[in-house]
Amino acid sequence: MTRDVLDLSALEPAYSTDPYPVYAESRGTAPIRRVTLRGLPGWLVTRYEDVERLFTDPRLSKDRVHTDPAIRKAAPWEFADESMGLSRHMLQLDPPEHTRLRRVVSAVFTARRIKALAPRIEQITDELIASFVARGRVELIEEFATPLPIVVIMGMLGIPLDDQHAFRSWTTTVMSGPEDPQDAIDAFVSIHRYLTELVDSRKAAAARSGSTATSEAEHRDLLDALIAVRDEDDGRLDDQELVAMLRLLLIAGTETTTSLIGNGVLALLRHPDQLDLLRGDLSLMENAVEEFLRYDGPLDITPARYATEDIAFGDVVIEAGDAVLLAIGAASRDPDRFDDPDRLDLRRADRRHMAFGHGVHYCLGAPLARLEGRIALTALLERCPDLKLSAADEELIWRQDPYVHGLRNLPLTFTAKV
Repeated sequence: MTRDVLDLSALEPAYSTDPYPVYAESRGTAPIRRVTLRGLPGWLVTRYEDVERLFTDPRLSKDRVHTDPAIRKAAPWEFADESMGLSRHMLQLDPPEHTRLRRVVSAVFTARRIKALAPRIEQITDELIASFVARGRVELIEEFATPLPIVVIMGMLGIPLDDQHAFRSWTTTVMSGPEDPQDAIDAFVSIHRYLTELVDSRKAAAARSGSTATSEAEHRDLLDALIAVRDEDDGRLDDQELVAMLRLLLIAGTETTTSLIGNGVLALLRHPDQLDLLRGDLSLMENAVEEFLRYDGPLDITPARYATEDIAFGDVVIEAGDAVLLAIGAASRDPDRFDDPDRLDLRRADRRHMAFGHGVHYCLGAPLARLEGRIALTALLERCPDLKLSAADEELIWRQDPYVHGLRNLPLTFTAKV
């Protein structure tokens, strides 16, 4: 295997636009290779089999306590959230701490609660489409794919209507991958401050009411339920952990759906035969969403895991403290796992992609993202069936995000409906 270090950031903007040629070359010549990502040195893993194995390897930790100090110095952006106490959430912890936090959230973020959201998601979807359907054009990311999951999650958390405009602005700034990183940091600070004050006010309200019931039906929203579970189980979730958890739900939970919708629509427009197939049979939507997640999913590379000891893997040795980056996007295009992986096939039977992760850190919000994606894309094709891209490929701007693969713009035209 080659020992050269590949600087992924030096390949921009081509890498963010289309990372798959890089992944194909890596799978063939160096399936586990040294890379740097925005200064973060680590090992990029690109084969499906290797990614799947390392997702569950106990020698890899999500806890940053195992990080080599040199990595912290080389990539301070990766650790910026630690100063606000926002890093102690499920994605940055291992069992048993991860198990404790996930159990708390799982108790209220249930399948029944998600299923019950369908009518509200449909209503929000219809309202958003109604706002542009008469124009015959839409900037899909800005006007549809971004606001839909944000409004859904804000409603789930019971964020007051008067605050939703500001909160949506902060969340959109974080999600858009602004050119100036300080803009994202400022938005994070605003989100942190707001969530801290929101938790304090909700706790005070719960104390005044003397409420202790924990059944879903007795809580107005997800935040009330989280506070109740926290308070009734001897403080399993402290205030800092609760705020970090809310931030995770808000940012990670919305980014996934936004990119699922945007990437999915673009994939259809680039594969008109598949667009015709889906328009002619919307019952294929469930399988189509799974294929969108595999073909060009929202999460391209997982946030770093850190080796707790030296790991001999294949013909390389991952040293203790090294960062390991699992390339989900590369695994999803591995020809040793998927037949004709670079082809979009909405009838594909093999749905064992890892777009939402694998193992104990499998995304808790996957059912919500799938539901939002199915509802949004179905309504969009029903109301605007003749969608067309109104920009050249080179005019599309992709987020230069270290982990998320998604568009910043997607201008479309269609026949206006009065």
